[in-house]
Amino acid sequence: QSVNDDSATLNTATVSAAGNVDQNATAGVSFIETLYGDDTVTVDDNRDDEGNFPANISSSTTFDYDETFVCSTDWADYDVNGVDKDTYPNVATLDGPNTDLEDDASVVVTCEAGTIDVLKYTDGVVNDTYDWQFALYVGPDGFDGTQVGNTSSTLGDADGVLDFGNPIPALRPDTTYTICELGVAAGWATAWSIGGTTVIPYNPNADDDPAEDFGNRCFDVGAGTSYPVAVGQNLRITVDNTFPGGDPRTPGYWKNWSSCSTGGQYAKTTDDVDPDNEFVSLDEVLNAPGVSWGDFTIDSCELAVSILDQRDFNTGKKNASDAAYTLAMHLLAAQLNFGAGAETCTEAADAVLAAENLLVSIGFDDTGKYLRPKDSEYQTALDLAYTLDQYNNGYLCSP
Repeated sequence: QSVNDDSATLNTATVSAAGNVDQNATAGVSFIETLYGDDTVTVDDNRDDEGNFPANISSSTTFDYDETFVCSTDWADYDVNGVDKDTYPNVATLDGPNTDLEDDASVVVTCEAGTIDVLKYTDGVVNDTYDWQFALYVGPDGFDGTQVGNTSSTLGDADGVLDFGNPIPALRPDTTYTICELGVAAGWATAWSIGGTTVIPYNPNADDDPAEDFGNRCFDVGAGTSYPVAVGQNLRITVDNTFPGGDPRTPGYWKNWSSCSTGGQYAKTTDDVDPDNEFVSLDEVLNAPGVSWGDFTIDSCELAVSILDQRDFNTGKKNASDAAYTLAMHLLAAQLNFGAGAETCTEAADAVLAAENLLVSIGFDDTGKYLRPKDSEYQTALDLAYTLDQYNNGYLCSP
């Protein structure tokens, strides 16, 4: 008689013969255990760091545990698309005197390098009619060096998010990068923030000799800064440009923003492109309100650029050692900044008035020679030029 478990205690046998009554016989039964496996085995798992294993078990058991996989910070582990894909095998074993079992599975972890983008506002809103341009460079203070991806523009960009290419460039976690807004016009102020924290961009041309301000504004991020480019994360910088009352610009800027130079910026100031006159050219300031120093009127782009370049208008000769030409250069740039709606203050206004009076007193008309070191007005002219240079570089007045 078949039994299913060890609960049976009696075995019954039946004998049947033709023409006779069946005969039954019974006998008691007992069971002797013969063990073919193990009552207790040891389970182990090669990926557990929480102390669960090895463990002894004697019945069906489930173990739950977590493991954190850390993305590599070694750029050599990433492919050209900034992806590092790794496979981690997971092996579980059961061991005992009569047991030797093993099974495995795999976990695939994909890490993507960090990225950076800019959310660009104009006067507090996204406006895709403006051509604000941003570029990303390798290295600290990397402006105009090795560029990463493409120069990105807000023109026609409806969401205002600029990401430097398609695909978006993958950035190394061990590298410093420089993000720059290019050629912000005179009279515009720029406000930058990262994660809601205000950051102060710098003028990358402040170290030029002489110092210039062409409207470029930059900030360093990544390795060695307070704003790392973390693996698998996007670093967003928010930039808002507002007008008027913003930053002034230096003589080199104004030469570029004129119709008679090759700077390429004049096209941004024409009526069809700039109907609200928020991008002001040198020519526009000369036409209205105009610039005159006594009887001397600066009435042409060519004359203005000659003054900004410290040249004699008739001969084209450079006169950088003549304090009158130095003062005229910085004075004209300051008055162009005033005309473009840049920030002003009493110190700047007083210096402009004093500089104009000095140039009128010596009959300056951008031809000939005027002030040498032996002249009484020489040092005064240089002092006023220094004050106006401070203003044109944005150091004198607060926005």
